[in-house]
Amino acid sequence: MKKIIFVLIFAMAGLLFAGVQSVNAQTDGAFSVTFGWNDNNCNCSEPVTKWARVVITEYPGGGLVHDSNWQTPGSNPYTYDGDANLADCDDPCYTVTVYILYEDNTGPCCAGSDSANVTGQDLVGGYVFEDTIIMN
Repeated sequence: MKKIIFVLIFAMAGLLFAGVQSVNAQTDGAFSVTFGWNDNNCNCSEPVTKWARVVITEYPGGGLVHDSNWQTPGSNPYTYDGDANLADCDDPCYTVTVYILYEDNTGPCCAGSDSANVTGQDLVGGYVFEDTIIMN
C-alpha cells in the first residue's frame, strides 16, 4: 500500500512539473507583423528608396530577439514574415518596433517609427499595428 501511495505521489509531482514547464513553452517560430505608414509630411526628391525594419526585443530588458535588417517593403500596408524563438507568455514579454525610412539622392529625407508591447502569441497569430506610422 505504501508503494502505491509513493507511486501516486511521484506521478502527481511529475504531472505538476510538466504543467509548470508548459507555462514557459516556446511558440512556433514563424510570426508576422503588419504595419502601414503615412508619408504625406515627407519632402523627398524623386527617386525615393523606401526601407522598412522590424526589431523585436525582450520586454522588459531589451535583449535582441529578432532584427529583420533594412528591406524594401512591397506595399503599404506591409506584412513582414519572420522566424524567431518566441516564448508563449500571457503578459507582454516582447516589444516590436517598426522603422520606416525614405532616402532620395541626398540621403535620408523622411522617417517614422512605432512600437508595441506584445506576447509571443500576438506575433505568431500575426500582429497588426492599429495606428498608421506618421512620417516626417
